Amino acid sequence: MTTHGATVTGHRASARVVAACVDGRTRCSTIRSQPPLTFRSTSAGIIWVGTAAGPIGGDDLRLSVSVEADAELIIGSAGASIVLPGPDGATSQMFIDIDIAERSSLIWKPEPTVLAAGSRHRSVTTISCSGSSQLIWVDELVLGRHGEQPGELSSRLSVDGPDGPVLCTGLEIGQPGWDGPAGMAGHRAISQMLLIGLPAKRWSAHPEGFHSDSPSGPLMSTTSLASGASLVTLVAPSARALRATVDLVVQVAAGAVAER
Repeated sequence: MTTHGATVTGHRASARVVAACVDGRTRCSTIRSQPPLTFRSTSAGIIWVGTAAGPIGGDDLRLSVSVEADAELIIGSAGASIVLPGPDGATSQMFIDIDIAERSSLIWKPEPTVLAAGSRHRSVTTISCSGSSQLIWVDELVLGRHGEQPGELSSRLSVDGPDGPVLCTGLEIGQPGWDGPAGMAGHRAISQMLLIGLPAKRWSAHPEGFHSDSPSGPLMSTTSLASGASLVTLVAPSARALRATVDLVVQVAAGAVAER
C-alpha cells in the first residue's frame, strides 16, 4: 500500500472491550475485534484468540479496555503471542490503553509474549486507575524460541492513579548491555506484575513460595509504589521455571480481589 508516495507495510488493527455492571453482574457491552486482536467472551472471562499471526514487523495494533464502575473483568489468552520479523525489518507496534473506574477490578493475565529472532517490537501500555479500583496486571516475556536469540524490544508501561503518576517503567531487549549483570544476566524469561488496590499483607504473606534458591528457579524483586501499589519483577532461565511462581503470586493476589 502506498500513501502520499510512502510505502506502508504491515497490518493495522484495533480492538475495544468495555465491561459494565448491569443488575449486579458484569457484562461486556462492547467487544470489537480485528485480527489478530480477536476477543471472545467465555465463562472464564474475555479470551484473546489468535486469529492471525502476529505481531509481525510493520504491524500497528491498538487495544482499548474500559472497566466501568462496579464491574469485574478478567482478560486472558488462548495461547502465546509470537512477535515475528517482517519482510523488510520494520518494527511492529502494540498500544494498549486501559481505564479502570471506581469500585471495579481487572485481572490481566494473557499467555507469554515470545520475542522471536530477528523481530523488532515496540510496546506502549497506559493504565488509568481510580482510587477504589483493583488491578492485577501480568506481563510475561520469553526471549526467543527454543535455541534462538531474541529480537529487539522497547516497552513502556505508564500507570496513573487518582493522585497522579504511580509508575513509569520500561524494558529494553537487544540493546547494548541488555544481557549483562545489570540487565537480564543470562535469563531468558521475565515477568512484571503490577498489583494495585490490594492489601500488601494479603498477597505477600507467603514469601517462602515466591522465590527459589535453585539455580533454575526464578529471582524476584518487589518495589513499593505510590498509593499502596506494588511492582513484582521475576526473571528465570526459562518460561517453565517462571510460570509456577507467577501463577502462585496471581492466585494469592486474586484472592485479595475476591475479598474486597
